[in-house]
Amino acid sequence: MRHVELVRVHAPQLVAAWQGRGVARQELGDLEGAIADLTQALELDPRFAGAYSGRAVVREQQGDHQGALADFTRAI
Repeated sequence: MRHVELVRVHAPQLVAAWQGRGVARQELGDLEGAIADLTQALELDPRFAGAYSGRAVVREQQGDHQGALADFTRAI
């Protein structure tokens, strides 16, 4: 995660860095942090399907089934 954090700090407009850190946070169990990072990726690129699908998985883990369905729908 350290490399992703360095990229995010030095290139904050790099969507893949936000998405990558979001996935890393999800894997570490930081679901709120994952949502925040994936949402930031979507603010930078609202058409980034990978961030929608990643956020959908996290929302499903949180029990937010409607939010997950909405994100999965946007991903496709």
